[in-house]
Order: sequence, then structure tokens, then C-alpha cells
Amino acid sequence: MTWPRWSCGREPSVAAAGVRASDGGRRGRGIAWVIALLMLIHIVLLGWMAYRDSPTWDEVGHFAAGVSHWRSGAFHLYAVNPPLVRSVACAPVTLLMNPVLDSGPYEYIADSQIRSEFMAGGKCY
Repeated sequence: MTWPRWSCGREPSVAAAGVRASDGGRRGRGIAWVIALLMLIHIVLLGWMAYRDSPTWDEVGHFAAGVSHWRSGAFHLYAVNPPLVRSVACAPVTLLMNPVLDSGPYEYIADSQIRSEFMAGGKCY
């Protein structure tokens, strides 16, 4: 098989390559549909991930406890778990954004159904 020579640097025509000129439009639209479908799948997966991995109901308490660990060195808020993870997770926010934590007398609440860290987290800004 010999390869054709192109004179003067001209590119081969589509007809010379054996492809009909009408196929280019269909192929372009097909590629556009595939890209649109992939983007739609990506958007749906991002929405599902945001719904599934968003902060949970107790995130406010963990945040208030982590800020309290850094600000006052006290570990009375959310004392059910060791404080290392909360301290590490709240370090960037505490050091860079300087949140204000209302550290009122929450440890003296008589009702056992009310957790003090949720009240402190609700007032944290």
C-alpha cells in the first residue's frame, strides 16, 4: 500500500478519505449529547453527595466544643468522646476566623435532656 502524496502542503479532502461530508454533523451532535449526559450525571452525583455528606444534627455541638477547647482549654463541652478530633477539626476555623463562643453557665443546666454544647453552638457566630 502506498500513501498518497499531498502537494503544496494541502490537506486531504474528506471525500478523498472515503467519509461522507454529512457524517460530520451527526458525529458532532452525538458528541455533544454524550458530553451533556456526562455533565448531567456529574451534577446529579454532586447533589447526592452534598445531601448525603452534609453536616449532621450534632455538628453544632462538636463545633462549639472544639472552639471551647481552643479558646478556654476547658473540656467540659461534649465530654462523651476524646477531644482530639474536635480540636483538630476546629483548629483552622478557630485560628483563622476567630468565632465568638458564648460560654455561659451551660454546664450547670439541671435538665438532663438538654445538652449544653448544642445551646453554646446555637449561639456561636
